[in-house]
Amino acid sequence: MKSRSWFTMINGVLVCSIAVLLAAALVQAEELPLVVKEDFDGSGGQLPESWVVLPRGGSSDTPDISKEQALSGEYSLRIWRTRNAVNMTNWVAIQFTPLKERAVISFSFWASDVQRSLVMSLIGSDQPMNSLMGGEAGPFLVLRNGALQNYDTAFWDIAPYVPEKWYRVSIDIDVTAAVFDVYVDGEKANFVPLKYRNNKVSDIAAFGIGFHAASNTAGYLPVYIDDFEVRGK
Repeated sequence: MKSRSWFTMINGVLVCSIAVLLAAALVQAEELPLVVKEDFDGSGGQLPESWVVLPRGGSSDTPDISKEQALSGEYSLRIWRTRNAVNMTNWVAIQFTPLKERAVISFSFWASDVQRSLVMSLIGSDQPMNSLMGGEAGPFLVLRNGALQNYDTAFWDIAPYVPEKWYRVSIDIDVTAAVFDVYVDGEKANFVPLKYRNNKVSDIAAFGIGFHAASNTAGYLPVYIDDFEVRGK
């Protein structure tokens, strides 16, 4: 079997394959020290102790552990909302060792629909946990109108998604430059580096996730998260 070449001859010039280089970057990310690994199976159907609940907007809806969908094992994290109740839920979040150079946050998601629903963000060690939910966050991603999007001062499409399918997402953050790339199923999804919502975030030390639907009737069906992982230094 022939090995795949990293280079292509074009008009007599040896050109390196961009796709191969991008894939290599993600492989290098897997060589970073492992900081957090969570498949949501080790706590007997309860939220793992390392995750905390952040109340928001007077909601009574809190992400929980479910057997309804799981990519590996029996359980996954389920984020859901009561229809016709407030348009947001409480969040769940996890803190970890502050990462000052590079941080790679990976997880798989399964969405029930394409309504604006899931919001996920990261903050630094100098910020209170409630900063995850608003303008003080660094990387700030959403599922909205059938796309995974970044929000800095506006919404920017990163990659489309369809309901009822698992996707693997990796957020690869250059902490010193305050920019990041997003990989979906191992392929880089953005053409230019993505910006933080708040570029004053100096390290990466916490991840949070919750629902924030466009209205109290839309965006209430569950989104499931599995195989969460943090690597970095």
